[in-house]
Amino acid sequence: GVYAHADTRRARDGGPINDHGSSLLISLSAKHALPPAGLARITWHRVVNDEDLDTDVILLGFGWNFQRLWEP
Repeated sequence: GVYAHADTRRARDGGPINDHGSSLLISLSAKHALPPAGLARITWHRVVNDEDLDTDVILLGFGWNFQRLWEP
């Protein structure tokens, strides 16, 4: 996908510098069922651009499936 970014910072003369653009966003995700009704998911996001600002974000989440808990 596309990651759009915008940044405003102060220049040496005190005025604003507006920096904006877009980068490539690559994501990979995996999910695993945990007994009896739990879920675990890990997602890795990689932002790739032409500057030296590549970024990795790793998210780990846990959840509960109530419907699966009460099924016979």
